[in-house]
Amino acid sequence: MSSNMKGHGSKSAGRTKSSVCAGSSVGHGSKLRRKQDAAIAALATCRTIEEAARRCGVAKSTLCRWQELPEFRERQREANRQARAHADAILQGASATAAGTLVVMMAPTNPPAVRTRAAESVLKHGLAAAERDDTEKRVSSLEQTLARHVSTTDGPGIPELFRKPDKPGTGQ
Repeated sequence: MSSNMKGHGSKSAGRTKSSVCAGSSVGHGSKLRRKQDAAIAALATCRTIEEAARRCGVAKSTLCRWQELPEFRERQREANRQARAHADAILQGASATAAGTLVVMMAPTNPPAVRTRAAESVLKHGLAAAERDDTEKRVSSLEQTLARHVSTTDGPGIPELFRKPDKPGTGQ
């Protein structure tokens, strides 16, 4: 397929290669935006860039150029963030059911190996939850301390607080 057939020629329908890549094609911005949105969705679900490019009907080189554009990268990051948030919500919703299943699996009617594995899992997840809670409290306390320290006019600024101390005798 020639480069003009892919829409990447020197000039094609009033668009230059740079205007297509920059997302500023004359009169076709919404079509380009739809193609890029399809590419973002394909990148999230396909195993390779080649597969994603095929799925959304663009050349791999076009998709690679789009991925270099700050606006495209930002939209891709936002789409990924939304997908993770959705997955997290589903998992959180299923957590109570999973915990109930583990409790049922610890019942004396189950084989000892099953009960042991369920008990280990309950303990592991309980410990992880306690550690997360402790970490959140410690970070919150540090943030409050830092906020109080920074709000004073005579205290060091943020960069000074996080600078490593000089090595004795080296001046570094």
